[in-house]
Amino acid sequence: MKSIVLILSTFCSFAFANPLYSEQWALENTGQILTKKTGEYSFSEIPGDSKTDINMADVNLLKQGKETIVAIIDTGVDLNHPDLQGRIWKDKNCKNDNEYLCMGKNFLSPTQAAFDDKGHGTHVAGIIAANDNNIGIKGVTTSNVKIMALKVLSKKTQDYVYNRKYMSDYFADAINFAVKKGADVINMSVGFPALVLTPKFKQAVKGALMNEVPIVVAAGNNNKNIPVFPCSLKGVICVGAIDQTGTIPEFSNYGHMIDILAPGNGIISTYPISDISNETVGPIESRILRKAGYEIKKGTSQAAPFISGIIASIKSLNKNISIPEIKSKLYNTAKPIKDDMKYGLNGLVDMKAALAYKPTALYYPVFKENSQIIVKNKELQFSYELNLENSLGSDEELVISLDFSKDIQLDKSIYKIKTNGRNQIKLDIAGQLVSKEVDSIIPLNIKIESESFTKNYKADLSFSMGINSVVSEEYDLKDVNPRFTFLNRGARNYSRLKYVSGYKNKLDDPEYFYPSTNRAKENLINLLAYENKQFVKKTLRLAKNEVMINVIKGDFNLDNVNDYLFLSYIGTKDKSEFTLRYLDQNLKSILDVEALYFNDDSRVFEIPSGSNLINFDRRKINFSWMPSVLNNKRILLPVIQQKGIVPREDNSDNFIDFIQPRLSQKLYQLVTEVVDDRTMLKPRILLSQKNKNTIIQKLMDHNVYVQPWESFRLETVYKQPSTTHERLSYLISIGESNIRKWFKIEYENHKLVSIKIIANDNAQDLEFLSMSNSYVYMDHDLNELKDNVLFFSLVNRYNGQLAFLSEDNGVLLQDITTGNYSDPLFGFITTTHLRGIQHSYFESRYWVHLFTGKNESLIYPVNRESSFPGKEFSETLEVALGKINGRNEIGVFVNSVLLYGNQLHAVFPSHNKLIRPLGFTLTIPENCSYMLPEKFSHHEVSSLALNCIEGKKAVLKYVPLR
Repeated sequence: MKSIVLILSTFCSFAFANPLYSEQWALENTGQILTKKTGEYSFSEIPGDSKTDINMADVNLLKQGKETIVAIIDTGVDLNHPDLQGRIWKDKNCKNDNEYLCMGKNFLSPTQAAFDDKGHGTHVAGIIAANDNNIGIKGVTTSNVKIMALKVLSKKTQDYVYNRKYMSDYFADAINFAVKKGADVINMSVGFPALVLTPKFKQAVKGALMNEVPIVVAAGNNNKNIPVFPCSLKGVICVGAIDQTGTIPEFSNYGHMIDILAPGNGIISTYPISDISNETVGPIESRILRKAGYEIKKGTSQAAPFISGIIASIKSLNKNISIPEIKSKLYNTAKPIKDDMKYGLNGLVDMKAALAYKPTALYYPVFKENSQIIVKNKELQFSYELNLENSLGSDEELVISLDFSKDIQLDKSIYKIKTNGRNQIKLDIAGQLVSKEVDSIIPLNIKIESESFTKNYKADLSFSMGINSVVSEEYDLKDVNPRFTFLNRGARNYSRLKYVSGYKNKLDDPEYFYPSTNRAKENLINLLAYENKQFVKKTLRLAKNEVMINVIKGDFNLDNVNDYLFLSYIGTKDKSEFTLRYLDQNLKSILDVEALYFNDDSRVFEIPSGSNLINFDRRKINFSWMPSVLNNKRILLPVIQQKGIVPREDNSDNFIDFIQPRLSQKLYQLVTEVVDDRTMLKPRILLSQKNKNTIIQKLMDHNVYVQPWESFRLETVYKQPSTTHERLSYLISIGESNIRKWFKIEYENHKLVSIKIIANDNAQDLEFLSMSNSYVYMDHDLNELKDNVLFFSLVNRYNGQLAFLSEDNGVLLQDITTGNYSDPLFGFITTTHLRGIQHSYFESRYWVHLFTGKNESLIYPVNRESSFPGKEFSETLEVALGKINGRNEIGVFVNSVLLYGNQLHAVFPSHNKLIRPLGFTLTIPENCSYMLPEKFSHHEVSSLALNCIEGKKAVLKYVPLR
């Protein structure tokens, strides 16, 4: 009987102790199966590898340690979570009636406690410190490890600035607090771009490391091997993710900035469950696990706390251990992984081995803040100082072997160095690249050997051309005061020049404008016009409170000579008035009136003060032009898209046809009306009820009948007006849902004048165009932007079709797919017909894709940053034309300056790959700021553009992509 009771007791203990432990593959991998979503309604089951886990240390050993504090700088922690009871650090010097205010700190709202209103911080806390009890999960540490909850993120922090303060400075305050209050380890499961990497944050990191407080950070979740901060700062321990199969998952960043790997896929941990009414925090729904208080998440945010917990356990057993000794324990015992495609400098953490390991020599290459190499001259020579960390200051001879790719010729590849007890060893590397057409990301293999140590490391180093190693065109801006065109703020330079746009998204040559004031305190707008191969300054005087928004260049009176449209506004609290000036090359009016004015007195739509009347996407204009007549003069007026209602004049008196005044996005043409001796612009619906009736009547003449229940929809611009075609054409569809008839309608002087049938009944090749997006098409000569006859329809998140509607109404289709449900299509970049094949660039979550007519797809990683909880930041991608391997190609200009480093580059196809050609990768000089790429009429290629100051002169520099 006694035996039966003992067996039953053992069974109950096993059954109810940490009920979710059996699913914690990271602690004990028994081959657990994780599911991966492969479609809207489909999943695949992926079994784990029993050799892949952290090799959890003996609990009895861990319990021998002293109290150790892990500061979690995050979204806060559920301070009342039942699985975290007794694990929350309390400030012994804090005296407050509200005990929650002594449990960590809320840096966003100091009068409130550090409760978690997003879930991220609580999930991190559970990985480290969930209690080994009969509920929930088990953390990686025992009860002697406490969590210091430091809240710097919340539902309200949706950007990199909060209350006019950089978010990274909140992190800095939290780091300083953690060090002051005795934290032993700091965990920051976060990543952000260089844009917000402030001196205060960098100093806080240095201060923590000087006080022997390790900082553990996440590598980032964007499948790239390019730097992200704070991962790329010297001294921090950057953690990448591993999945249950022993490979680096598709979301995890990787490469030479990643110090070590830890489990980060399908991780179960704690989730906020407390309902604290006075803190306005309640339970957060468990959307995946569907279990209150627990959730499954993936990401390097989940990998980092495993390392933080293991370091806390190491320090609990030896409070005086140094950061170099901790690194020796972690890195020298890390298990190699079986991933041939991705890597970290070290493998998967081994907790049991790390705790037992006696620190020995560790020689470690440090690429952080030092992975960009500048080519010095036109002979493509370079030099690079490789830094090695000798963690324990060992004294022995090292043999260091370097193996670059065939694209580099090294002066020397084997080095023998005596360490002489130095903690830092510098290795001077020199060599020469073989061509400007090689990829500027070049792999390096390093082997370090001594009597006590042998290890291989990999890195992907970034090469770029210095300004003295390229051929550039330079233009001195005469009579231009650099303080109006260039700004230096701290360590960053900014261009104050604004771009002149082409009225059909095409300019023959770049032009810019900028505001200034003179000694008479006049409000001036200055135009930098490109004439006779130089930039000429022209000046226009504005009213004192007038602000210039945009300048558009084009043939607005259809006389084959380019003009300018200056769009400005004067804003008040109640309304905004916009001014449209149509000017010639000498900035004189081409109309009999000084300007046209717009203020929405009719309240069709209201534009908030300071915003724009006309829609722009970077330099591209998202509107068309209506041919009009004003005082017997031809002029093109914009057709704009705004959120508004149907004007009374365009509505119907018929009860059945009357359109209710609901706000929605509509196309408005601007018509002129003289009011109090001023020529005003009034919004009128492009597809009015009157125009619909006209269309119905015209179609009846062709025996095409529109039923009362069928809807009208303007799809896209078909052809813009020009000197050879003075009408504005739109593609329109009529029907129900996707069963539609397609027509081309033409406008002239605000009137619908013709309609042409494109396809009747169920036009199968046009059906999918309904509700699709239209884009600008680049002609095959890589020089001219045509009118919009290009459509993209998204079939599902990773599949779509691109359609080209030609002049003769034929339709060419191109399939677009990433082939991966977890890599959705984000957007269209450009397309062109080149050498008989359609070349189309699209952006997905992880890649820039080049699709060709041969159904081939080339990819290049997008440097996107989404490790910052709730925020995503991406590179700027623009169309670029270049010459590589002796032929013209279409590519993508990439601006990563705000994310990391000081390089501009362009991505182009070369030998069946997408690469960053060395000749198209440029380091921005210290006296310059970057601008978007430009195209000159005397070049067949685009140019990288720089705005510089040399002495007291403003200078523009352009580097052709050839």
